[in-house]
This record gives sequence, structure tokens and C-alpha cells, in this order.
Amino acid sequence: MDSLLLAAILLLAVLAIVLSFDWHATPIEDAAMLLRYAENFANGHGIRWNVDDAPVDGATDFLYMVATGIFSRIAHIGVVTASRILVLGSHLFSVALVFAGARRILGGNRWLCASMAVYLIAGPATKMAEGCFGAPVFAASLLCCWCAAMLYSDGRQTWGYGILTALLALLSGLIRPEGVLITVIIVAATLYRTGIRRAIPLIVSFACVFIFLGGPYFLWRWHYFGAPLPNPFYVKGNGHLYPGSAVQAVKNLTELLFPVLPLIPLGWISARTQKLTNALLITLVSFALMWILLNNWNNHFMRFQYAIVPIVLVTIPGLLIDLKSMGLPDWRTLSVPIRRSLALAGLLATMGSAGYMVKKFDFWDTAGGMRLFAQRLQPFAAGGHEIAVTEAGVLPLYSKWRVIDGLGLNDAYIAHHGGGSITAYFEQRPPDVIMIHLDGSVSHSILLGLQSGKPVAIPGYEAFTRMATFATEHHYVVAAVYGSSPCNLHMYWIRPGIADYDAILHAIRDYPYFFLDNGGLSTDYRDRLPPPAECS
Repeated sequence: MDSLLLAAILLLAVLAIVLSFDWHATPIEDAAMLLRYAENFANGHGIRWNVDDAPVDGATDFLYMVATGIFSRIAHIGVVTASRILVLGSHLFSVALVFAGARRILGGNRWLCASMAVYLIAGPATKMAEGCFGAPVFAASLLCCWCAAMLYSDGRQTWGYGILTALLALLSGLIRPEGVLITVIIVAATLYRTGIRRAIPLIVSFACVFIFLGGPYFLWRWHYFGAPLPNPFYVKGNGHLYPGSAVQAVKNLTELLFPVLPLIPLGWISARTQKLTNALLITLVSFALMWILLNNWNNHFMRFQYAIVPIVLVTIPGLLIDLKSMGLPDWRTLSVPIRRSLALAGLLATMGSAGYMVKKFDFWDTAGGMRLFAQRLQPFAAGGHEIAVTEAGVLPLYSKWRVIDGLGLNDAYIAHHGGGSITAYFEQRPPDVIMIHLDGSVSHSILLGLQSGKPVAIPGYEAFTRMATFATEHHYVVAAVYGSSPCNLHMYWIRPGIADYDAILHAIRDYPYFFLDNGGLSTDYRDRLPPPAECS
């Protein structure tokens, strides 16, 4: 029966993909950054943002990026398609493991295990795959680590399971750096369940794997990239605390798990499931609080918090194995009408919860217009042209130009020296085109600075000010100022005298231009910039 039910669940997952997945959608900005690295890696250039620059690690999902590049090269497919196949495969694996793990490891009720798997099917994983985010790959690795840890806790305190858990923990850390923190939390929760003495094989295995395997990797990456951590951690973290990110993490987890969270406290009713309940809560709460270390920028589809969702879903059926101790009657003693009514109620609850997830997360291809624009610029890539941008995803991926990321996510110099270093950086090698995104208070300050000739500093957005000021002081020509509204703008400057000047200028001004944020048809405001007061 379990095998048939699992097959039906996987068929449902595949049908959900077939009926709704858009293989032609444009990757979302952050994912497109990673795909540029994967493409260069697949083409034999190493892990580089620009093929003629030193290696740089702006691709935070390290192992996912490497796997995408290798798969692309071996299968002779584009990195976008390779990424989606890996993510969808990981999602289907997680769906299967949520059911099988809850059923086989924890002995959960068959239909409750199935409902948890269906809930995962309805989640944002397929939308992340459309956007080319690797979060489901990371989630699958963490789910494996959690299942191995549960096997260890439930009477299998052997060296084999200790080593397996440690190796899966290392794999998670190689996929994303925060995997190290999360797996430390998982090990701590396991220690709580087993006690220190019974956890010695796990502790020793974890320490040895991370020292003797993780250590050499860490030293290699430090030597290869010239820094111990990926660029985004210096830009978005940099040793500061972000209480707002922790608060947002709690909100995101509440939304991701809203229909199933009320089931967790039921695990306290039975003495047999109390420790597992506490271990899950230790993991869940610690996971939420750890996001105080990182800025919440670009958390599309709540992907930072998604990694823990399969862990919660696979565990919940194990919290409810002692239904009798909750005062509930045995299923077999109920009359047929009551059984049917309860089965229908369970089905409706599952469908309602799945519907909640489907409605909560949606994806539409707002970046398709930027892809078309980038492809207009692509013929000039062979000329060695360089563009400096604040939007470093779709435009660099599809234009193939040499690119300076003004925010430093993909530029080691700016990441370590800050936005204030941009002027001197550009003086050494002036970019041919400069592009910045003006929105909200950024629009007001930049427009005020451009019109007054006195740059206005914007806390947290110094790069925008420096880039706009450099373009103005060095007499760049305003090529276009596209906006979905007068105060939400993409400003493009072009340096006079460069090769292909007229052709590039024409390509930039060629119409139409669809705005990256919302996919809307844009207006060129270059001859009628709004007064700064309108954008305050």
C-alpha cells in the first residue's frame, strides 16, 4: 500500500510540474547571477564573474552552481535548463523522502504522511525552479541530514550512522555556507535526544569530517578566491546584526508552515514524543534566530527559510503516533459513516492547505523584457565592452558583456572596500556603459544630486551615488532613462568616443523596454526627468 501511495504522490508532483511549469521563463535576478558563474564554469573558465578576471565567489550556492555547470557541460544543455532539472529533481526527491521518512523512520500514520508530502508539492519549490533558485537542492540535502540524525537518535547510535550524518552535514555546508550553522543545530538537537554519552560516535564523526574534509576545502576556497567567505556575506552581513531579518524569518516560517504549525504542540501530550517535539522546536527556533546575521535582501519566495520546511513536514507525523494517549478513539472502532466523514474532512484539510500554498506563491516572468534588452546588447560583447550595473542578474547573463557589479555582490574589490571605492575603481578602467536602478528615496536623492551638481549621500546606497556622479562628472551621455513610473527608473549612461558608440546607443534606445521589477512597458524619461520633490 505504501509503495502505491508513494507512486501516486510522485505522479501528482509530476503532473503539477507538467501542467504549470514554464520552461521558457527568465531566471530571477539573484539566480541569474549564479547562472553566469555556472556558464563560465561549464565553458572551462573556472569560477569567474568575468572570464579575464581573478576567481570570485558571488555564487553563494557553491555546490549547486558547480553541479549546474557540470550537468550543463555533460548534457550539452544550457545552464538555465540544467538548473531547473536539478532543482525539480531535488524537489521530487524531497517529496518522496518526506513520505517515506515519516512513514519508515518515525512510523507516522500513512495518510498523514501523504498529506505532508502533498503540502510540500504545493509549496514554492516549483516556482523557485522556474526562477532557477537552488533552495530546493539545499533543502533536500538538509532533509537527508535530518533523517540520518533521526535514525541515529532512534536507537542506531553506530559509527556508520554518525559518519553518514556528518557527511550529509558537510554536503549541506558545501551547497550553502549557512548549511554549516543549520547542521550544527541539527547535531545539537540530536544530542538533546540521545544524551552526550550515546552521541560520542556522532560528535567524533562530525568533528573529523569537518576538520579533515571540510578543512582542506575551506583552505582551498580561501586560496582560490582570496577570501574565506562568499562576496554576498561581506556585502549583506559583514559582521553586523540584523534584528529585522530574524523577525522576518519568523514571519516567513509562520506563513510557510501556517496550516501545519498547530500540530507541533500535540507532540507534548505523549511522553514518547516529547523529546522529538522539543528537538524539532530547538531546530526551528534556532534556525529562525540565526538570520539575525544576514540582511534579508532578495529573499524571493522566502527561499532562505524554505530549507527547513521539509524537515518540519517529515517530523510532524512522528509527533502524532500516540493518538490514543490524546483521548481519541481507535479508527477501527468508528462506524463507517464517521470514518467517511473524517476521511473527507482530512482530504478537504489537505486540499485547503495545499491551495493556501499555491495561492501564496506565484511567479510570472517580469524579467523577460530585460532578457530581450540584454540580447540587443549581446552582439557587442565580442568587442570587449564593459558595463557597470546595479542590476547584476539577467542583463549580465544574457548580454555576455564584461560587467562590474556596483553593489559588490560579484566584485571582490567593491565587496571589501565598499561603495566609496567605486570612483577610484572606475578611474582605472572607465566602463563603457553605466546603469543604475533608482527607486523611492534613492530616486529623490540621485535626481537631486544630478540637478544640483552636488551628490547626496544615501545610507546603504553609496554605490548608486558614486556611479551616477562618475557618469556626470566624466561627461557620459544619458542614453536612456526607462521607467515604469517617473520615480522608478533604470538610468543608462554611455561613454563618448568608445567603439560602436552609435550602434550601442541605438541598441539602448531601441524600443520597447519592459521594466525588470514588474514587466511593464516603460517610458523613456531622459528628456523629462521628474523634479526630485515628486519622488521624495
